[in-house]
Amino acid sequence: TPGLAVQGGATLTVQPDVVVKFMSPSSGLTVYGTLLSQGLEASPVYFTSYQDDSAGGDTNGDGSASSPAPGDWNKVYIAHGYNASATFEHSVIIYGGGSGSNSEEYANIRGAGNATVTLRNSEVRNSAGHGVSMNTPGYNSATASLTVESCTIADNALDGILMTNASGRNNLTVTNSSITQNGSDGIWINYPLALAVTGSAFNSNGSYAMSLHLDWEIEYSQVHGNVASGNGYNDAIYLSGKLSGSSVLPN
Repeated sequence: TPGLAVQGGATLTVQPDVVVKFMSPSSGLTVYGTLLSQGLEASPVYFTSYQDDSAGGDTNGDGSASSPAPGDWNKVYIAHGYNASATFEHSVIIYGGGSGSNSEEYANIRGAGNATVTLRNSEVRNSAGHGVSMNTPGYNSATASLTVESCTIADNALDGILMTNASGRNNLTVTNSSITQNGSDGIWINYPLALAVTGSAFNSNGSYAMSLHLDWEIEYSQVHGNVASGNGYNDAIYLSGKLSGSSVLPN
C-alpha cells in the first residue's frame, strides 16, 4: 500500500495473520484515531516491506531478485492532538524508518505529542532510524505514554526507544523485554513523569544500555532486575538528575 490513515474517532482493528506491506520510503500508516493490531502467538500481524517475502509471500512477484532492508517504508505514525493511540499485540514491525524531517521522525513507530502506544509480545526491528520514537520537540506541553511488555526491540540503526521533548513529559514502562543490538542507546528518555524499567535485557547496544535524563526531580522511579552486557559504555546506565521515592539500581 502507498499509505493508509485511521481518521479521528475511528478504530482500525487488524486481525491475526494479516500482513501489511508498504511500497516506498514515503508510505506508511497514520493514526488519528485508534489502531488495534491484534495478532496471536502463532498468527502474528506484520507491518513490513513490500520486498519482504518471508511474510505473506512474494508480493512483488520478483522471486529472489529483491530483499527487504531498513528504510524500505516510512512508519506507523500516531498523531498529536487527537487522543490517538495504537496497541500492538503479537505484532512484528520491521524495515521502516524510511523518511522524516528530522532524526526523531525516522522510526518504525513514532508517537507524536500526547500519543499513547502499547506494545505487548511484539517485535520492533530493522529500522533505518529508531525502533520507537515518542513525543519529540515541538509538542512542548504534551505528555507521551509508551508501554512495552514482553517485547523485542532490536537491530535498529539508532536508539531502541527514544522519548524526547523540550518541556513536556514522558511516561515509560518497560517490563520483561529484550532491547538489543541497536546502534545507539537501548533507551534514551528525558522529562519522565513516570518511569519503570524492570526485568529486561540490554545487550550489544552501541552506546548506553539506558540514558536517563531527569530534567526535574520525579516522584517515582523504579529501575531494577535488568541485565546488560556488551553495550558500548561498559553496560552502564547514564543518569542525569534527581530521583525521589523508591528507586533500585542493582550492580
